[in-house]
Amino acid sequence: AGPIGDRTGNRSTGGTSAAGIGSAIAADLGGALELRASGLKAGKHYAAATLALRASLSRSALPQPVAWRERRLELDIDATGIATPLRSLDSFHASVSGTPAQHHVAIALRGTDIDASAQVDASLSGVDRPAPTAWRGTLVSLANRGAIAFALGGPATFALARDHLRLSGVHVVAAGGRADIDELTWDSGHISTRGRFSGVTLAKAAALAGRPLPFDSTLVVGGNWSIAAAPRLEGSFALHRERGDIYAAGAAAPDAIATSAEAPTAIAAAPAATTARRGLGITTLEVAGTLHDDALDAHAAFASTLAGTASATLHVGVAAGAPAGTIGTSAPLTLALRGELASLAALQPWAGTSAAIDGKATFDVAARGTLAEPLWSGSVAGDALRIDAPQYGIYLTRGRLRAHVAPTGIALDLLELAGGDGSFTATGNIALPGAANGARSNVTWKAQNFRVANRPDLHLVLDGAGSLRLTNRKLALAGSVRIVEGHVEYEATPTGRLAPDIVIKGAPRPNARDAGLRDFPLSLDIDVDLGPAMTFTGEGLDARLAGKVKVSTAADGTLQGRGTIRAINGSYYAFGQRLTIDRGQVIFDGELD
Repeated sequence: AGPIGDRTGNRSTGGTSAAGIGSAIAADLGGALELRASGLKAGKHYAAATLALRASLSRSALPQPVAWRERRLELDIDATGIATPLRSLDSFHASVSGTPAQHHVAIALRGTDIDASAQVDASLSGVDRPAPTAWRGTLVSLANRGAIAFALGGPATFALARDHLRLSGVHVVAAGGRADIDELTWDSGHISTRGRFSGVTLAKAAALAGRPLPFDSTLVVGGNWSIAAAPRLEGSFALHRERGDIYAAGAAAPDAIATSAEAPTAIAAAPAATTARRGLGITTLEVAGTLHDDALDAHAAFASTLAGTASATLHVGVAAGAPAGTIGTSAPLTLALRGELASLAALQPWAGTSAAIDGKATFDVAARGTLAEPLWSGSVAGDALRIDAPQYGIYLTRGRLRAHVAPTGIALDLLELAGGDGSFTATGNIALPGAANGARSNVTWKAQNFRVANRPDLHLVLDGAGSLRLTNRKLALAGSVRIVEGHVEYEATPTGRLAPDIVIKGAPRPNARDAGLRDFPLSLDIDVDLGPAMTFTGEGLDARLAGKVKVSTAADGTLQGRGTIRAINGSYYAFGQRLTIDRGQVIFDGELD
């Protein structure tokens, strides 16, 4: 018992025991071997709690020697508590029985989300030679009964040799459908494959790939492919919708939202309306393409009753000097995207559930150049845009967007939103990664009588102007804001939050400074004028507030305040009495916390 070393100097640790018997005569080599180990570790990423190996090979019976290929072979491996960089397994079992020439292989493994097994009947040719020439046979069964179930629909044949692999007749039942791989060949680096699939549920296929969909879907797709690299890429592929739909959280009816926006007491009813499940009504979804001499031509089409229509065409040419059978990053590119989105509610799954979006948009975008450096052009327009976030009291309507794609990024010709009786407008440039001439994002904005929030405890209407820039990976918001009217009701200890003097044993104590905006990717430089109609209620204070404060972000990320807030015509409730405030000032001259 002790460490086990290999020829490279790497060491594995763990307790081992072994016993065996064999012939010392090479021509009559045979015998049995049994190995047991526990607590095995190989490097930082591989480990096994236990390992048991049993192997035997029959010896030749004199005076009539038995050829190697006819010797009786038995191999059995059991392991538990296996850890690898890809996944961990509770148990693994493999067995081989038969002869080197004709044998049966069985494999079974189990883990938290996997319960798979496979059986193979195979033969090894050239056993009596210094190096066997090929391993070929039948994949009798392959199945997983775990979280992501699949199974082999029937036996498949395979052949494996040096620089060669061939699978044929593979029929897999998975993701609610069936995939038929008629042929998959890898020959000295050249691949050719053809097959088809049908009845595949998009949600199950995404789960099988380890990337669950961000939306509900009953979409079922089918398709086919036939691609070869011999040595240049040739072939075709296609995918199309067979049935089903995609569902998104729908926006509330416009009348209901308008009522809530005007009557703060009715806001509580709005969130339920924003989470209604709506189908996009997909009628067309298809992607198809062809490959010829390493060049690719593809197109896609989408149509639905709710979301509208979209189409795309793509051409990727042959890159000069690129190896045959590859599409290089210097390959010439031509791309066109066009669409009319009848409702932006189709994008709701990507916007999350905190806000409901709606409106309609059109886009006509193109790209030329290379795969590595595409040059974009085109335009984007949006109308009747709205953003509703009832929990924050945000109701923005009558939105309008006009933008075009330029070498410096997305040129924002106009973004306009209505809040209450006022408006918010913005123009400027939004730089994209790799934009020409080192362009930066720079947007100027202006608010006029703009209602930012309308809740019973938070009501703000603003005037202001400023800029929004992207600097050092942070959004820099600068400008001045004047509160036309506002009301804030402050709750000292929100429901569900422990008081600061309650400490949970063993839990790290929060640091008030670290819990601030230090790591938030936003830098502020804002002059705030509380205006003539800002009221505050909370902590015993009930008053109109006035004054000016400059809020900025210091180099270390802390928020700084400079200025004075005054209490006007207010009262303060303390010691069981309501006191009239003659003079009340809060002076800011440093960190806001």
